[in-house]
Amino acid sequence: MTPNINKRPYNKLKPISFENVHINDEFWSKRQQINREISIQHQYEKLEQDFHIDNFKVASGIKKGVQIGEFYLD
Repeated sequence: MTPNINKRPYNKLKPISFENVHINDEFWSKRQQINREISIQHQYEKLEQDFHIDNFKVASGIKKGVQIGEFYLD
């Protein structure tokens, strides 16, 4: 359950949507770019290589088959 921070009388912070947050500084922008262009694709390829993506497809009924590997690794 998410606490309702708006009911607290001492609250000075207002929640905002993540869509209204933009990180433009040099330090984080470079890391976000690397994550977006390289890291995410590499992680997905590794998950496919080790059958984790197939295990989710089998579990959801999209693909017929059996789970490969230990269940807690997915």
